[in-house]
Amino acid sequence: MKTARRLLATLSLSFIASVAAAATPVAPAAPPPAQAQAAAALKATVARLEGRVRLVQQGDRATLTLSGVDGATLRALLAEVRASARARPIDAQLVRGPRGYDGTLILSLGGSA
Repeated sequence: MKTARRLLATLSLSFIASVAAAATPVAPAAPPPAQAQAAAALKATVARLEGRVRLVQQGDRATLTLSGVDGATLRALLAEVRASARARPIDAQLVRGPRGYDGTLILSLGGSA
């Protein structure tokens, strides 16, 4: 009985060691972009939406005013803003109408909360 327990313990430790050895190290998260870089990325993203999104930036906050933005475009906008500018939505006042979404999004830029 002791031999079986010892064998099981040895196999368990071997398995844990092999899993730990095979694990790939996790790369550290990239630091958030500087506020100027985040603002430039946000401006470039908004510029592609020609007239459907207006940007007003004040400090580490940005307000996007949407006018007739469809759901797929809104999803893509939020994904791109999060990826390029590391901006996070902190408030949203949106209304869905026949032309799409109208309203405002307030974003926090560059890793600030």
